[in-house]
Amino acid sequence: MKKNIVTILFLLMALSVFAQKNIGVTGFLDRESTQINVSVRPNQTAELIGMFALNSSEDQYSETKFGLALRRYIRSGKIEPFAGAHFKTILLNIDHGGDAADFVVGVNGGAQYAIMENLYVGFQMEFNMNISDDNSLRFNNPGKNTYNTSVSPLYITIYW
Repeated sequence: MKKNIVTILFLLMALSVFAQKNIGVTGFLDRESTQINVSVRPNQTAELIGMFALNSSEDQYSETKFGLALRRYIRSGKIEPFAGAHFKTILLNIDHGGDAADFVVGVNGGAQYAIMENLYVGFQMEFNMNISDDNSLRFNNPGKNTYNTSVSPLYITIYW
């Protein structure tokens, strides 16, 4: 696993040499989920992000997540703090039978740090309203709304 991470980091750093900082690809990876974001950053203060993720919870469910987010950077430079909003659709395949679709609407904030000119590492915090399907146990409140906070694992973004 460490060898794969080192290889991926090396490739991202090599690709960043050719980057122009308009299109971004972000990768999140932890034990139970993989998420890829593709973003468009038309200027130094705004970014539109498309999200795709695959998650699983052993003996409970697997999920596919699609979403959109908008970020507004407070300042650009070596450290770039941001605030934003997001919308996600979560399609669940429940192991005890059935399917469900949950929705998440929220706000987020965080920062990213420039390792190189077009290679960033960052994190974000979220406050979410979760709208659960009647068949969903993901938020432990089927058919109702819940609220939660979350912190992302560290992510890596490269801009071209």
